[in-house]
Amino acid sequence: MTDTRLKTLDALEAQIAASDETARAALMPRLRALVTELEAEGLLPPGSARAHLTDAVDDALDDQFDNMPI
Repeated sequence: MTDTRLKTLDALEAQIAASDETARAALMPRLRALVTELEAEGLLPPGSARAHLTDAVDDALDDQFDNMPI
């Protein structure tokens, strides 16, 4: 079962890498769910998956400040 999740995670990461910003944002909930499932099994998700999630949070924070008056 874990091998299946890891293969799914690899495919999802490839899809994220090939996607535009809007599509990437739509894929993040699935990535977050896979990472959470792996962590629940006591496994350490790949650093690249965690990096994608961190980037998504950073992008969301940046978006909040884009229209902030100075």
